[in-house]
Amino acid sequence: MKKYLLALLLALSSTAWAYRFPIDSMEVAVLKSASFPQVTLTTDGFSWLRTLTLGWLDDGAKTVNMVQGVRIKDENNRFITHGQLQNYTGRIVALRRDGAGNILEMWILTPQENEAFKERAALLQNQQR
Repeated sequence: MKKYLLALLLALSSTAWAYRFPIDSMEVAVLKSASFPQVTLTTDGFSWLRTLTLGWLDDGAKTVNMVQGVRIKDENNRFITHGQLQNYTGRIVALRRDGAGNILEMWILTPQENEAFKERAALLQNQQR
């Protein structure tokens, strides 16, 4: 009986159950710079201006505000503070915004999650045709 109880407790407390489920409606962007309360984001696509100026100029870069209690998750599903966000520049992130356009939640994406978002975007684009 004790073995079954121990196995049940291990199964229920496993960190494997804490899987990441990014919301499909989240926006995807590349984090260019971060200095709370603002972050600069750019698109994930190809840009001649960005390439020719070695990244100094970017025609698609936007500066966006974060709310005071922004929730930021790294690729290991751990919460990080906005002060650590500058360590993730150049990484692809998923964003959830409020009605005013401020960032409520930010996820640093793994390469697999980024590919899943790209596949979903391609599927939606094909459905609109």
